[in-house]
This record gives sequence, structure tokens and C-alpha cells, in this order.
Amino acid sequence: MASFVKTQEEIDRIRKIIYPTHFQYEALVVAFEVPEDFLRSILPPCFAPSKTSRIAKAQVSRWQSLRSGFDCAVVDLPARHGDFEGWYHLTHLISGDMPVTVGREMWGEAKKRGDMSLTVDGRRAHGYGERNGVRLIEIEAELDDDTGPVENPQNRLELKAFISSDGQGLQYDPIVLRLEQNEYIDKLRPGRGTLTFRSSEADPTGTIPISRIVSVQHEVGSSAMGTLGEFPVSEGREAYIPYVWGRSYDIDQTHKFEDTKILSRSGSFTAG
Repeated sequence: MASFVKTQEEIDRIRKIIYPTHFQYEALVVAFEVPEDFLRSILPPCFAPSKTSRIAKAQVSRWQSLRSGFDCAVVDLPARHGDFEGWYHLTHLISGDMPVTVGREMWGEAKKRGDMSLTVDGRRAHGYGERNGVRLIEIEAELDDDTGPVENPQNRLELKAFISSDGQGLQYDPIVLRLEQNEYIDKLRPGRGTLTFRSSEADPTGTIPISRIVSVQHEVGSSAMGTLGEFPVSEGREAYIPYVWGRSYDIDQTHKFEDTKILSRSGSFTAG
């Protein structure tokens, strides 16, 4: 029976399961080119556009870890931290409360709760990520035959930062995480297809420009991920607030209180 206080045996098992993290996955992936000025406008100050690539990627996928099963819809951008290049999560829809919580608190991933669908029927494939009733990311593809196994080592970049307890800033200086993710693709089916981004009141996914589609493929395999290094951002904490709010949090600014007097009611606290 579960307890609010874990035993040492349970903690040892959790530590072994959670790091390094191993997955099995199936994904419909689209690589697409984005303009450099978009990358410069959307990346936090600690990151710069990749020196070697303007190719971003979007995917709809299903995953199984030793912890749980979950579905994802992700947009990654090519970014650079110093001389280290890797994928930067712009948005990450995911099913289930624990996948949202663990990924955001452990790595700072830009996770939000969403509903995903991925279907492959013969040569036809379709996937989407939906949130608040809007299909924010949608992929349709016509697939070719399996071309065989491929190993795909890659790097990731995350910005780990959290809102302060008074809601006015960040709790601490952001931390850049450099991560290594190795994909072992057992089945790879290239193809052709379309990628559609849409926006909602809470998610500006439709503002992501697509200069051209580079590739479309269906993957089945496994993946392992671990941290290579942590780099605190020691200057300019305030400059990161718009990026943290923009990626990770929703505040409904359209709601109106029926009785506006409640906005003047408070205790002894004030925003810091």
C-alpha cells in the first residue's frame, strides 16, 4: 500500500527507475525549416540559434517508461548554449498529471496537459495534439516501407525556472540543463505529409512559421536520456520572466468577476 513517506527501499527503486530515464516509443515526426529571425525572437537570452541548422521538428508520439505510459505532442527548435547545440522544447503537450509534473520539476520541460491521437493504418498515418478543444499540432502522412534500424544520438537544452511564491518574478536564477538523448530506432518509415499548427487563447502554436517541410517519418524504437551538465544563469533573471510565463503557464485574462469588489479584498500580504 502506498504511503506519504517512502521507505528507503522505495527510494532506491525510484532512483534507479527515474535516472537515467529509459523509454519505448512510437512517433510521427516532421522536420521543417524555420526563419532565423523567428528563432532569435523566441529563444531565451541564454540561448542562440544553432550555427549549423534552421531545421525544427514537430512530433506526435506515444511513450512507455518504467513509470507510466503517456502520449506527447512536441515542437523542438535548434538552439545553442555556448558551443553546445541541442533541441530546445518550445512546447510540449503530454497526457497525465505525473508526466507533466515530473518532467517540469526535474528538467524544467515546458509541459502542459493535452490530449493526443496517433493512428497508423497501412501507409496512412495521422496524429494530433489537442488542448482546450483545439488541435494545436496536426500531422498527416503517406508512409513508405521500413528502411531498417538507425541510431540517433542527439542533445537537448532545457531552461529550468519556476514562478516565485508571490507570482511577480522567478523563485531563483534559471538553470540551463544540457541533456543527452539517444534514440534507437528499430523501425523507420519515411514518407510525405503535411504539418498544421493552430492557436488557441492559451497556446500560440499557430504563430510558428513553416518555411518548408524537410522530412516526414514514422519511428518505433527506444530512447534513453540523462543530464550532461547544469549551468545557472547568474545575470538578468528578470529578462526570463516572459519566456517562462509564455511557455509553461496559462492565466485566463478574459475571466470577469461578477462582483469586482472582491479584487480589493486581501489580508496583510502584498506582492513583493
